[in-house]
Amino acid sequence: MRSPALTEPLRAVSTSAEGRYKLRPGFYAAARFDHLAFSDLVGTTQTLPWDAPVTRAETGVGYSIQRNLVMKLSYQYNWRDGGVLQQRSRLLSAQLVYWF
Repeated sequence: MRSPALTEPLRAVSTSAEGRYKLRPGFYAAARFDHLAFSDLVGTTQTLPWDAPVTRAETGVGYSIQRNLVMKLSYQYNWRDGGVLQQRSRLLSAQLVYWF
């Protein structure tokens, strides 16, 4: 069995946007949106996707307890058109970030 001959290169395109807004001293809100899309594989008998597109949206809030200690809480929503794979997921995250 031979590997398929690809006449066109495989391509992926990514889009990302994010922002952060200070609500008051020490408190902030943030949001992010990402999307990753893939080209199709074109064969002699059929055209199939190279991989499933993925879209992600995330929002969060944070509080600076002190200059080098930040508490964060975020919610992330992912969706993927991947057939039998999990299509939607929701994640809640809490972090305590310390640096020196």
